[in-house]
Amino acid sequence: MFKRCFIAGMIFIALLGITGMASADVIQQSYEHRLGLGQTSESWDHQIDIPADWAAKGYVFNRRMLAPTGDLEIEREELSRTYYFVKVRLVKGKLGFAKGSLNVTLEGGAPVAATNLQAPEGLSVAGKPLTPSFAWNGNGKYFSISLYNRDTNQTLWERVITGNKTVTLNEIKLKIAGKYTFGVCQSDETSKYSKAANRNFRIDGREEKCRPCNGTGFVICSNCNGTGWVDGAHQMPCYICLQTGKVRCYTCSGSGVVQVPFLVDEGAAAFHACDDENCSLSSAKSSDDQSRLKPCRRCRGTGKETCFKCNGTGWTNSTYPGGAGMERCWVCQGKGYLMCITCGGTGQVE
Repeated sequence: MFKRCFIAGMIFIALLGITGMASADVIQQSYEHRLGLGQTSESWDHQIDIPADWAAKGYVFNRRMLAPTGDLEIEREELSRTYYFVKVRLVKGKLGFAKGSLNVTLEGGAPVAATNLQAPEGLSVAGKPLTPSFAWNGNGKYFSISLYNRDTNQTLWERVITGNKTVTLNEIKLKIAGKYTFGVCQSDETSKYSKAANRNFRIDGREEKCRPCNGTGFVICSNCNGTGWVDGAHQMPCYICLQTGKVRCYTCSGSGVVQVPFLVDEGAAAFHACDDENCSLSSAKSSDDQSRLKPCRRCRGTGKETCFKCNGTGWTNSTYPGGAGMERCWVCQGKGYLMCITCGGTGQVE
C-alpha cells in the first residue's frame, strides 16, 4: 500500500513539472567575444528566433534576463514576441586587448501583459567635462542610455546598463562648445521600456595661461638646453631653435593660453517615448532651442575673433640668423582671425 502511494505521488509531481515547463519554457544562450593586440573596438549583432515548436503551441517570448561579464557592453536590445535582438560591443582596453561574455535567458509561454514603468528621475551630469558621468534614480532592472548631440542631430553613444544607476562616458570625448542631451529609460524583465527622462548640458571653455610655457608661448629647446648651440666635433648652432634657445610650446601651439573645458548643466529636457527598438533620442532641435538663441556678444555675431598674435594682419615680425623680416602668422595661418571660443564659430549663444 505504501509503495503504491509513493509511486502515485512521484507520478503526480512529474506531471506537475511537465505542466510547468509547458507554460514557461526557457532558452539560454551565451555569447563570448575578445579583442587581441592590434584589434580595434568592435560590435556584434545577435538574434534568437522563437523555436518552431513554441510557435506551433502559440508561445511567445515574455521575459529576458541579461548577465554581461568582463569588458563586454550592451549597446541596444529589442524583445518582440517572436525574436530577441541584442547588439554588444567590446571597447579596446588600455593594454590593447579586451574580452567578455553575455548570458541571455529567454522565457516563453502564453502571452502576458508587460509592466508599465514610470520614467527615471533625478538625472544628473558630473565628473570630467569631456568624459562625464551620468546618474539617475529608478526602480527598473535595466536602463537604456542615449547621448544625443543637439548641434548635429545625431545619437553619439548608447548603452544598456544592468543594475547600476550610473555610467561614465567611454570611447568618445565631447567637444568644447558642444550641446548635448542624455536620456534614460528603464524596464524590467519584460523589456518594455518606459518613457525617456532627458537632461540637457553643454561644454563651455575658458582661457587660462598655459602652464608648460607660463604663458610665453615658448619653452626651452631640448636639443641645446636653451643655449642655442650644440656640442659635437665643433660647437655648432642649434638647427632646432635656430640659435634662439626656445621652441614653440606644443601644449598651446605658441599662443600662451589653453582652452579649459567645463560642464554646464542646463536642466531637464522634454520627455520622449522609447520606440520598439531602443531608447535613442532621434528628434531634431526643438523650436524652443532656436528661440533661445541670440547673437554672441564676444564676436558680435560674426563667429570670428581677431587673432591675438598678429592683431588681424595675418603677418608677424620674425628674427632669424642673419636678419629679420615678416612671416605669415602661424597662429591664424595668415587669416587674421580665429574661431570665437564662446559660440564655437556659430555667432549665436543661448
